[in-house]
Amino acid sequence: MKFYVSGMNYYDAELRVRNIVELLGHHCCSAQNGELVIGNNINGEEEEELRKALKQDGFKLLPKFKADIVDDAKKIIIDKIHNCGEVLFEKDFRKYLSKELGYKKNSNFVADVFVEVTGIPIYQFILYHKIELVKKMLVVDRLSLTDIAEKLKYKSVPHLSAQFKKVANMTVTAFLKTN
Repeated sequence: MKFYVSGMNYYDAELRVRNIVELLGHHCCSAQNGELVIGNNINGEEEEELRKALKQDGFKLLPKFKADIVDDAKKIIIDKIHNCGEVLFEKDFRKYLSKELGYKKNSNFVADVFVEVTGIPIYQFILYHKIELVKKMLVVDRLSLTDIAEKLKYKSVPHLSAQFKKVANMTVTAFLKTN
């Protein structure tokens, strides 16, 4: 079963959440970036027990509808990146995402829930996945940086290179040498 936990945005917190889950007798498959996956189904009583245990340690088990919003948002973002190579600038994309998910009246709602659940803004999530796609295009597809920048609608190759370095913590050249 998948849950989302607010406040679980760093490694120490992830370990603490894993520990809580296992102390309650459940198998924790993963706990990272606000997402908690438990290997077995739990009933309503066990979920409430988990909610209370997490709260005692400063975490918050988020309602299912918020988890669903984030899952749907992630699917839309990844689909946009991989299928058309472009994602609108954050403000416009926030509006687009809110509209797609049925929250037209409040374009900040989806973005706020996304940050609450994952601990990162939508823009950072988009950037991370774009750079992962760039890595794939460099290594698997063997495309040049110029071709990638054009395909992903970057303003320029230096702009792409700067974002790559910021996200991957290394230059494109260094990345290619290690792959």
